[in-house]
Amino acid sequence: MGRQIALCLLDSDLELLEGELRKGEDFRIIQDLSDRPEATEAVGGLRQQRQMAFLVLTKDLPHVRLRPIPGKTSYYVDQLTSPVIEFSACWWNGSEMRPGRLFFDPKPYFEGTTQVEKPEGFLKWSNWIMATSRKVLTFDRETGALWGAEARRLRDASGVKLLSL
Repeated sequence: MGRQIALCLLDSDLELLEGELRKGEDFRIIQDLSDRPEATEAVGGLRQQRQMAFLVLTKDLPHVRLRPIPGKTSYYVDQLTSPVIEFSACWWNGSEMRPGRLFFDPKPYFEGTTQVEKPEGFLKWSNWIMATSRKVLTFDRETGALWGAEARRLRDASGVKLLSL
């Protein structure tokens, strides 16, 4: 079972969160899909990501594995075997919001019969990312999600309907 945080964030919340996360180790944001069998850096920061993307330590970029999508000429990030944190942005249409998330899998995986552990540096950094997110954002018991200040104000002022993750 992986580790996950549900996020309810609007643009200014994303900028604040990314600013705090950038105070740690140097990382890149990569696209979930690529037309080449290598990681493709995403354009912009967290605020610009409208589809799934991944956070990866710059030093771990060579260890990101991409797998071919059967029947297509594109590749996807294999998050089970790669040292990455999934980032999915919130979806917001003006009245309804679907939470986004941060997710990573700390468990070892198997290559054939050999058990492979995730790198200790990745696990330490991933836990720091989750802890920092919890410090910067506000946990809401009712929704089970971390909320940014802008999203909270909007929810409180207009009664945003929260859709399930």
